[in-house]
Amino acid sequence: MLVNLVGLAYIAYHIAYVLRIKVIVEDDGIWFYRGVFPWQGGWYMFPADQFVSAYFINDFFGYITKSYKVFFHSKRHDVSQTGLASLPRIKDGKELVTDCDNLFNKFN
Repeated sequence: MLVNLVGLAYIAYHIAYVLRIKVIVEDDGIWFYRGVFPWQGGWYMFPADQFVSAYFINDFFGYITKSYKVFFHSKRHDVSQTGLASLPRIKDGKELVTDCDNLFNKFN
């Protein structure tokens, strides 16, 4: 019984997390807000001139919630050791990847 409640709470948290993410694509970069609770929230920015391309992946949870994890390829490896930066599951991530690629093409 307790395991079922914990599982349902976990799923509810992830759904709330996906629904609370806000993404804004501007000429200087991609801004996104994340966090379910007030102490988790914050705005973050990916500067457009530091990235080359974007892509998304989908998994079972993303299939259920129609959300996608979005990755950005960096020009340099100062963002991370692999040269990738990522956003958590984003609702309508397919459209976000298209918008980001169009933005990155302006700088490349």
